[in-house]
Amino acid sequence: MSKTNLNLSYIFKSRMNEETLALEVGIMSLEQIDYDRLTYEKCLAAVRYRGSALYSVPEHMRSYVICLEAVKNDGLALMFVPDNIISKEHCITAVRQNPDAVDCVPDDFMTQEIVDACI
Repeated sequence: MSKTNLNLSYIFKSRMNEETLALEVGIMSLEQIDYDRLTYEKCLAAVRYRGSALYSVPEHMRSYVICLEAVKNDGLALMFVPDNIISKEHCITAVRQNPDAVDCVPDDFMTQEIVDACI
């Protein structure tokens, strides 16, 4: 590998790490990153800092874990969890974080346990 390629590789990796760090501390949002440079790690960092950032995570990257991290940070992010991913754990975590998230709980998941988690 040439010296130029090594330098470009380092610059690219540094830029990727800087973006992830900026997302982790909230000085950058997902909307500021080119779509083709979004990664799982960047999306995870963003929702850990601001759960509502789940809104900006592309559908194909909204995994169980990313969605759970989002509702841990902001219970109202439950409204952005896809139907094929949402679980009892997402719902309970969301209403424990923010009791108002009970309004986002799908009927299929509304149980006494969810109601109790709001209290």
